[in-house]
Formats: sequence, C-alpha cells, structure tokens
Amino acid sequence: MLKKHLGVHAAIRVAAVQTVAAAAAPQRIRPLRVAARRQRELMVVIAQRELNSEYAEWIDEDNVDLTDIELPVATSDLAMPTVSADEHLKSPWSDE
Repeated sequence: MLKKHLGVHAAIRVAAVQTVAAAAAPQRIRPLRVAARRQRELMVVIAQRELNSEYAEWIDEDNVDLTDIELPVATSDLAMPTVSADEHLKSPWSDE
C-alpha cells in the first residue's frame, strides 16, 4: 500500500512541475505596428484595451510576434549612392 501511495505523490509532483514550467514560458507580444528598430530591440506600439489607448515600448526582438507586420527600413540600411571615379575626381569649380 505504501508503494502505491508513493506513486500517487510522484504523479502529483510531476504534474505540478509541468504546470510551473508552462506558466514560466515566455509569451510573444503581438504589437499593432513596429515604430523603430535598434540592434536586437524593437519599439513596438501595443494596444491597451482597458484604457482604449496605445503605448510604445522597447522589447527584445525574440519576444515579439512579427507575422504580417512590416518592419521600418532605416535610412542607414539603404544602399550608398554609386558614383563613378570620373565624377568623383571632377572639379566642383566651373570655368567662366
């Protein structure tokens, strides 16, 4: 009888550990839009249903659900303009 009772406690302990692990799993945030980006963080706009408003917050990229959301393109990410060597070496002064 004691062995059966120990099995019941072991099952309860395993269930409790699984419940705690599921509760500790991080949830991914689903923002309305992404306002800015820096390194591995995103400034996301999140809706607040209670106050019927929005707020912005810096959140790690791994904690954000980005499905169907366009990321802003920073001007520093755009390509550099292409200039030929002749145009670069041409004198900016004009002959009059």
